[in-house]
Amino acid sequence: RPLAHCLVCYTSQKQPQKSRTPSLRPRAATLAKSAVILGAYSSAAAMSAFGTGTRAMQGSLFVYAPGRQAFVTGSLQKKAAVLLGGLSDGLLACPYAPPLAKALEALGYATVQPILRTSYAQFGFGSLDNDVEDLEELFGCEAFRGVEEVFMVGHSTGSQVCAHYARHGKAEKKLRVCLQGGVSDRETDSEREVVRRSPILTRAQWQVDTGKGAEFLPRECHWAPMTARRYLDLHDVGGADDYFSSDLAADELRKRFSAFGARGVGCLVAYSGADEYAPKSVDKAALVEKIC
Repeated sequence: RPLAHCLVCYTSQKQPQKSRTPSLRPRAATLAKSAVILGAYSSAAAMSAFGTGTRAMQGSLFVYAPGRQAFVTGSLQKKAAVLLGGLSDGLLACPYAPPLAKALEALGYATVQPILRTSYAQFGFGSLDNDVEDLEELFGCEAFRGVEEVFMVGHSTGSQVCAHYARHGKAEKKLRVCLQGGVSDRETDSEREVVRRSPILTRAQWQVDTGKGAEFLPRECHWAPMTARRYLDLHDVGGADDYFSSDLAADELRKRFSAFGARGVGCLVAYSGADEYAPKSVDKAALVEKIC
């Protein structure tokens, strides 16, 4: 089977939705007094500023590579859980992020949410290979120097990122992965959508064939800025992002997921049974069995 020792979690839940001033120079004594006050009240005040229904987390922001940052909750020592959202996601991508971070902290994990070059609306001109490069930078940065174990949690397209990293990343640290809500971007039950995409796929392929794959498609082709190469990655059969399509043959799935078993990467497949982004025609339980 593609995934060795795979733990399957098939739920009936829906997928979580994817949201100069003049310089003042106070005296040293004033700064010291302020530091004491902040030290005493910062934790409670930071969270009390939000209503009970607000999705919020405390932590620290750090730079892991030029122009790229990550937010960490908890003490980053030997274990790190890295949360990766789907298309257009960034920080706090899922409602379960805060409670998951709290549960993981009890197990010794700090929770890290990196901003990748494909985060937010930038996914249309990036790639899974870019994501792997960014994660290599993250895992190799100073903040991760003492980290020995990484638990990657991918939501939606973040699951493709996790799978692609398991397949192509260096994975020098002990690696565990959760594929939560992974779903095909190209599969659809809508004949109208198939007809709409057809000329876009043709144009995108023409651009790639003529050396213009990195050029953007016309604005009407997608709701976010999208290059021809990325459009094919997401929407063409066998594209770089095509990890969870139910019509992939066994050898294709093996090519995508066999690295988990070969490299000893523990994996949890948590597919949402009522995922609104998965076509109703897809036998979700059978797909999970094929993957595992």
